[in-house]
Amino acid sequence: MLTTLADEAEAFGVVEFKLPVPAGMAPRNAATMVFDGRIPAAGAIDGAYVRFRFSPWDARLWPYAIESDVPALQGLKGEFTAVLAPSARTARLDPAHPNWWTADPDPAAAEGTHRGAGTVSQWRVEFLRDVAARLEHCRAR
Repeated sequence: MLTTLADEAEAFGVVEFKLPVPAGMAPRNAATMVFDGRIPAAGAIDGAYVRFRFSPWDARLWPYAIESDVPALQGLKGEFTAVLAPSARTARLDPAHPNWWTADPDPAAAEGTHRGAGTVSQWRVEFLRDVAARLEHCRAR
């Protein structure tokens, strides 16, 4: 079953789409789910299902369409809504994963819909200049 606007997944999480393998589809056939008209996710046959995986990086509507040499899959379309994780969940440590971290959920540390991006991107320009200088040094050799 394809998803709709009402279906939600967490932004920056991994979303898996699982469709029954159509009759006649074999490993030699191809199926790609294309998100937002430009981002491909190759399908893989896993038993009775074709699986596609995608990680949305923005909290917004994500449309997709399937491109395939299998007529039963070609042109199928759907969409889903990526939402931000609840602040209450990202603000506390997970006892099962005490060494994992997440970006600062404070709205002051956000850049647009990207929570915590301001804590890292404050060094973006300096970092990119350093990378450019190192590449220039390599090119000069």
